Amino acid sequence: MASRKRLLLFCALGALGLLGLLSVLGRGCPSPGTPLEPALTIAPRYARRTRLVLVPGHSVFTGADFRAGADEHSWLLETYQRGQLATLVRHIREGVRIAAADNGALLLFSGGQTRPAAGPRSEAQSYWAVADAAGWWGHRKVRARSLTETFARDSFENVAFSLCRFRQLTGRFPENVTVVGFEFKRRRFEQLHRAAVGFPAERFTYVGIDPGGVDMAAAKTSERRTAAAFEADPRGCSQFLVRKRLSRDPFAQGALTYGACSAAVACAA
Repeated sequence: MASRKRLLLFCALGALGLLGLLSVLGRGCPSPGTPLEPALTIAPRYARRTRLVLVPGHSVFTGADFRAGADEHSWLLETYQRGQLATLVRHIREGVRIAAADNGALLLFSGGQTRPAAGPRSEAQSYWAVADAAGWWGHRKVRARSLTETFARDSFENVAFSLCRFRQLTGRFPENVTVVGFEFKRRRFEQLHRAAVGFPAERFTYVGIDPGGVDMAAAKTSERRTAAAFEADPRGCSQFLVRKRLSRDPFAQGALTYGACSAAVACAA
């Protein structure tokens, strides 16, 4: 009973927060790029960035040398992720390439401290360090505008928290968003999560890169189940999705806030 009451409380708080987020992202919101509470900006050097390039994380690096970024033994991979690492590195590299082509872009790697065996290392920091060890694949100038969002525990939080992190850094929401991920997850990001936070479809782009050498039929079956859960529960307040988040929060980071912005997902704190 206590657990049920806790879930209901979280969802009630989340509903209030989401109304605030939708009020600035959805219909009737200020024009793109309009400053929102500039006092929240913690890094004025990023204030002119207008585009969010988001690379969601999927694993944590546990090796000693980040130059070995493509070595599966240096990552904590689930059984179903075996054979996918080269594609994860492609996601990182594509995010760097996209950000390099747009001087107005801010690149964010998103993902929390999700693996207990890795210690308090985040997916986002792992991705950033791999890119850095690779010399940003010849695009070293991108390093100065590549940061991390280190609290997300699922794909909805990747999107919502990265919007909040962008706002925290620049003082405004992005004019455009580009997400780099798996092609088979396109609908989840492009339709479900985007709509859940109220970001306009015409300013949201998804770049999909699927892994080779894996059972795509099984991956797509699993994706349909996850997408169906988010379709029925856009912010992930159900016991099923909340439990998944809690299982990915071994160091009790929770839904730490970027100001009032991330109250949109307070139901899963």
